[in-house]
Amino acid sequence: MLVDALQQAAPVLDPWFVVRDPASALCLSGAVSNHPLLSGEGRWVATSMLFGLDPQAGHARTYSRWYRLGRLIDVAEYEALRGKPLNPALKPVRADDVKPWLARMRKRVAREGLRG
Repeated sequence: MLVDALQQAAPVLDPWFVVRDPASALCLSGAVSNHPLLSGEGRWVATSMLFGLDPQAGHARTYSRWYRLGRLIDVAEYEALRGKPLNPALKPVRADDVKPWLARMRKRVAREGLRG
């Protein structure tokens, strides 16, 4: 029940997609609303490291928080929406690369905990 409550109160990323950050961690990039630390609605962000992702259920878990997920887009759609290219420090991630990453993160969390 606590997880359900946290997910319902979580900020929303809509639209969103998966990227690799400069440290090679997978993250989400998207337009965030209802973020507890970032003012404004629809501000484009890159999240902290991705630990869980369930687009069908509409939520993701990063190092720092839960996110509710809206519409998944690709980088071409991002660039069309924003009118500019993706930051070159962020690399788009293929869907095939997400599952192995999440499997490694589950093992890491089981071994070290989320803060390990």
